[in-house]
Amino acid sequence: MEKPVKKNNIGFDRKRLDKYFISGSVIILMVLITFGIAAVVFFTQQVKIYLVDQRAQRITKSVQLIASREVGFFGDRSGEESFVQRIENSVEDIQSLGGISNIVFFDDTAHVLWSKEVDHIGRVYEANEVARALSVGVYTEEIDHEEEEFSEFIEKDADRKSYDSEIYIAVPLDGGDALVVNLYLFDEAVYEEVATIRLWLIIMTIIGSFSIGSILIGFYARHRYLIRERENILYDLANSQAEKYKAVTDSSPDCIKLFDLNGKLQFISKSGIEEHFLKKDEIAAFDPLTTIVPKDQAKFKKAFEKALLGTMSAVVIRHTKKGSNREVCEERVFPIRGAKGTVEGVYAVSRDISEKLKKERQIVEMADLRNKFIRIVSHQLRTPLNSIRWNMETLLAGELGPLKSEQKEFLRVSHDAEVRVINRINDLITIMDIEEGRVTLKKESVSLPAIWNSVLSEFASRAKAKGIAISVDPASIDPPDISADTDKVRTIFTQLLRNAIDYTKEKGAITVIWKVTQAAVRFEIHDTGIGIPVSDQKNIFKKFCRASNAATILPDASGVGLAIANVYIGRHGGTIGFESQEQKGTTFWFELPLNE
Repeated sequence: MEKPVKKNNIGFDRKRLDKYFISGSVIILMVLITFGIAAVVFFTQQVKIYLVDQRAQRITKSVQLIASREVGFFGDRSGEESFVQRIENSVEDIQSLGGISNIVFFDDTAHVLWSKEVDHIGRVYEANEVARALSVGVYTEEIDHEEEEFSEFIEKDADRKSYDSEIYIAVPLDGGDALVVNLYLFDEAVYEEVATIRLWLIIMTIIGSFSIGSILIGFYARHRYLIRERENILYDLANSQAEKYKAVTDSSPDCIKLFDLNGKLQFISKSGIEEHFLKKDEIAAFDPLTTIVPKDQAKFKKAFEKALLGTMSAVVIRHTKKGSNREVCEERVFPIRGAKGTVEGVYAVSRDISEKLKKERQIVEMADLRNKFIRIVSHQLRTPLNSIRWNMETLLAGELGPLKSEQKEFLRVSHDAEVRVINRINDLITIMDIEEGRVTLKKESVSLPAIWNSVLSEFASRAKAKGIAISVDPASIDPPDISADTDKVRTIFTQLLRNAIDYTKEKGAITVIWKVTQAAVRFEIHDTGIGIPVSDQKNIFKKFCRASNAATILPDASGVGLAIANVYIGRHGGTIGFESQEQKGTTFWFELPLNE
């Protein structure tokens, strides 16, 4: 394993972090300044509106007070200099309020009573605005200097572009009369004040934003220092752990390899170097794929692709003799995930299974040899044993002369023992046929009750010798013919009936029930035998498994009968099961489909 090199990417990428921080800081400062200035503009605009409104209210009250005090009442206005003089006096007082120009007085019919230019007195002027002021008391209108269409009277005023608002003020007089005073106000002083406030607030916003930026820089500098310290710690830890990891991988007999996402080898363990005959200068350019036989290279590529998608897989690959000192290996390929859970690489562990496969082949070969031996011996034993059985049956039948009772009993015991040996040999051959896949079905239309009666006749003497009564339940329903293999069905009945007789004590009973459902024929056989212990019931259909209490009845039985029946029923598409209570008896049942 190469010695770790101190780089900025041990834990963090400092250059990328600096780039992100600078970009983020600039964005934050721009956002703060932009929103700050927008907030200042909005705030000062509201302040301006408030100040202008307050000034207009003060002027309105002052004008109402001055006009009502100075003018007093209308009187006779035709040529009355005293009325005009009263208005002019009030005008002087109003102008003294400051920031006011173009004072015009209207009566309640919107006729001009007084203005700066005498030739305008008596002209009807802006009747709608006057009527509105009389109805609401005061009416203010902002002036748009770019689009406002001024009257002939206003256009003659040289300072009209500096007007900011126009006010119509209703002034009640004595005698129930009223006049309307039209003023143009200069808001320049208010604007200058607001502009000064706005400027200072913008400056403070910018200063505050840069202050926040300075704080961020301070935090980042501290964080940068901590990052640098952590990198040093990680570097030291990597150096210390690298030797430990190297010792672990070098002590492993497996070939351990690390790849990047492109499949380039990044690391290979000591065992891998030795396995592939590598020199130090060959490790960097080594491609493990070249050591795999061409037919198995696709399997490794597929496993590598699965690892890139985040899935572990295992494949068995064969190596070339030039590429590896191992013949066959089990390659386990794993994804390497980063802190965020994404796949950042792939590592593979290759284990030599050449010897394991050789031993497995030897075991299979030995099993085949054993089966061949058993089959040969069984076939060679079965022929003479059948001859002995037939001879015993001839003697028992008295065809060669009468026998004494002692002689018959002696022959019967010998005959039964010889039949059991033949049956076990047959069962053993059947089990080997099942294991080797030589079981085939020759289906035809068969009558299950007929096959059962044939089997029953073969066991009648054995049942009679033990005093066991075999009967058919009166509730049974005669089943229809089904498609099945006669020999296999006969074997099933034989195994079930033989077990029922063997494990039922003398003077017991065996009852058979036939049932028919919409889809199957059901056969049940109930005995009053020793039953099956609960602890043994889960294994009852396995090869060579016997109930723990069965050995006391038949100590030398093989334990394959139910396994054979289970396989044959399964091949017919049926099912088998049982219910049992120890010392009370057992009911075995099976179902074969009607449509098979």
